[in-house]
Amino acid sequence: MSTAHRVAVAALVALLALQFAWHVPDARAGWLGAAVYSLPLLWVALLVAARRHAAFFWTGVIALPYFCHGIAEAFAVPADRRVAVAEAALAGILALAVSWDGMRARRAQRRAAARPAPDAGPGDGPTV
Repeated sequence: MSTAHRVAVAALVALLALQFAWHVPDARAGWLGAAVYSLPLLWVALLVAARRHAAFFWTGVIALPYFCHGIAEAFAVPADRRVAVAEAALAGILALAVSWDGMRARRAQRRAAARPAPDAGPGDGPTV
């Protein structure tokens, strides 16, 4: 498991814990609200634990609504602003961490394609 994936797992666990810490003390939502908010995170956590091929893809997809929810709650409910910003930050870290290895590979591929071959002469470059 790469460092980026370890960061993603840590952010996933922290985001899952944040959902329970945020919603369980709330008298309106309680345990049921925490469970509803945590179901998508639990699903991707099970995929990651089972080492499924597309687990980190789905983790990134699931992180985006949590990012949007955190931003919306930060503006809509001033009392929950700190927790909402923490949710948005963790979801952003999660989305970046699951994408990091792919972005790094694509950047390396572009750099390799931009370099001329070591034995190329002056007229052997790519044609436009």
